[in-house]
Amino acid sequence: MLDISALSQLRELKSTIRQSNNQFEGVVRGSNGSFGFLTIKPAEDAAESAAQGEKSANKRPKEAFLSPAEMLKILPGDTVLAEISQDSKGRDVATVISVLQSSARYFTGRYVQKGKGHFVETHIEGSERRLFITPKKRKTAKPGDYIVARLLKHPFPDGRAQTEVLRVLGNDQTSGIETKLAQEVFNIRPGKTRPEHATCEARFEQKSAGRTDLTAEPFFTIDGESTQDMDDALLIRRAEDGHWILKVAITDVAAWVDPSSDLDSEAAQLASSWYFPHKTVAMLPGTLSHQWCSLQQDQARLAMVATLLIGADGNLLADTRIEFEQAVIRSQAKVSYSQLNAWQQSSEGSETGLPEAVTAQFADALALADVLRQWRRDQALLMDHRPDYRVTLNDEGKIQSVRKEIPGPAERLIEECMVRTNLETARRLVAESSTAIFSEHAGFKPERLKQVRHIIREQLPELAAADPAPDPSTLEGYTTIMKAAQSLESELPVFAILSRLQTRSRLGTTPAPHHSMGLDQYLTVTSPLRKYADLCTQRVLSALIGDGRFSADKVDIDTLSANLLNGRRAVALAEQKLQQHFAESLSGQRFTATIVQVNGSGFVARIEDNGVEGFVDLGALPQAKFRLDSTYFRQVGQHISFMLDQSVDVIVRGVDKDNGRILFDLADAVLADTPEEAAAPKEAKAPRQKAAVADQVVSEATDEQTSDASEASED
Repeated sequence: MLDISALSQLRELKSTIRQSNNQFEGVVRGSNGSFGFLTIKPAEDAAESAAQGEKSANKRPKEAFLSPAEMLKILPGDTVLAEISQDSKGRDVATVISVLQSSARYFTGRYVQKGKGHFVETHIEGSERRLFITPKKRKTAKPGDYIVARLLKHPFPDGRAQTEVLRVLGNDQTSGIETKLAQEVFNIRPGKTRPEHATCEARFEQKSAGRTDLTAEPFFTIDGESTQDMDDALLIRRAEDGHWILKVAITDVAAWVDPSSDLDSEAAQLASSWYFPHKTVAMLPGTLSHQWCSLQQDQARLAMVATLLIGADGNLLADTRIEFEQAVIRSQAKVSYSQLNAWQQSSEGSETGLPEAVTAQFADALALADVLRQWRRDQALLMDHRPDYRVTLNDEGKIQSVRKEIPGPAERLIEECMVRTNLETARRLVAESSTAIFSEHAGFKPERLKQVRHIIREQLPELAAADPAPDPSTLEGYTTIMKAAQSLESELPVFAILSRLQTRSRLGTTPAPHHSMGLDQYLTVTSPLRKYADLCTQRVLSALIGDGRFSADKVDIDTLSANLLNGRRAVALAEQKLQQHFAESLSGQRFTATIVQVNGSGFVARIEDNGVEGFVDLGALPQAKFRLDSTYFRQVGQHISFMLDQSVDVIVRGVDKDNGRILFDLADAVLADTPEEAAAPKEAKAPRQKAAVADQVVSEATDEQTSDASEASED
């Protein structure tokens, strides 16, 4: 038997031989086109790197291009051995030698027929290719059906794959198919562990012992009318000296879910509760999420209660900090957003049907929300949220109507109370040197800083001339720049432009600035019933106040982040499919829309009334030529330009099912209106960018900016 040393030497020799022949292992990544890329695996270990030598290691490419012909032989996610060469442009190009491993064994897709051939259009990430379905393996599937399929023969080396149908999910007319399909594509399924009520009752009695009894206090919840998983409740009082006493009762999920238990593992896999159009996939089973852990009206529940003493200026009172205690509470009322908003708009003392002990807090609560919001506006960054669109489905599971909702005082109250509780929790844990799962937003992308500085020089000259000028790579500089952009009156949407130059937020166990909120550190702890990260931080707090031991270092942040991204993409797919079906019913109708993305081919606009987003292909307009201003994200024409936040009239054309997007046409009146072309900045004279590069400019950064704040008030 070979010893470990001998095996290591063999690996080194094998790797050295391969590299001398320009052969490398890598993972296949697809694209929006027919081509792809090979991400080259790094050297396996330090010994291998040393064996290759510094000169040899420097030759190891990081990525190589895969031509459409090569992509026909492989699938995204495959691990392959490839030979790397350079084309006439000096670009690293990969030729696949062998497939070492393929994870694409089972997948979902759409059954299609082309001539006499039957295929599945796969939903494999990075690939919309068609794979042949063996004649005797088609079951009852028909063209147009969504199916779950299995790969029988890999396409390597001749590009001829074979698949079989395992089961049929339905077609576009099937009720709930959008959610069902998204769950299959991204494997979003509820856990199997189901605690019995008798077990829960015994645990409640056990965990109640020794806790503070706050069941007589008039806590109340504020949520949507149909919400069942209520994870926070409020108690707000005004002290005689004018300061506020804010108590936030957070359902104590940590008392119910033990680390490393089956229940915990299933929750970690989901990472969050996911709110699909047709159903909710709860992070925890209904016995907990809708009953024992939900702060239901008139029911005693385990809670972790945070107390904050807030002065008239929005700061915590001097020499105070957020305090926590484990308690038993009983919510005295479930207040809906609409109820509180209606109370705020009505005359004082109007009848609500709610307990007086609860309504007596409303005036002080709304006043506190105003103070906290002003504090954020002054001391941090306050982003305006885009409207919510509430969808009503018909009996067939399709969109019947869409209602546009602007957040009111009730939504702002919850947001401000939760954001401040989260912030002060982060500050407390940092002061205690405790680990937790922090949310970080690094601000502008490093590769975009040159562009940011260019925009500041042209659009915010006062900042550029300041001594010292704000550094966009720091929290202080970022905050200064974004506040100036918010208040700037300009023909160009400078704030929206800068928002598209930012990174995404991410999770980590080390406190770091959250630039988009303007805060030194931030985390979320107020939704442990719905978010696994919050549950882990609640466990840290439990350990801090003397109930057990837990360190967030035990959490696999990369896996948690991947699971969160997976769930978000699943919900987005379901909503996209549902919206596309709705758009077909709007074909030919005219709407006012707002431009939310600009790329090398045209722009995406969102209809103001219903939130439907569609693409306008400017390249298809024979009567006009446009060039992309890549600095300011504008499509500049001879007589008219299109830019972010611009209002345009569009006509819904239909749905491009091959590319999975809704198509808009510009209304005739838009093109007929040809004002003098706005003076384009110097950067606009640069050559037109390739569409593949320009298409990377999306609105994700803007959505991420407000996600941490808005999640606190999600139903």
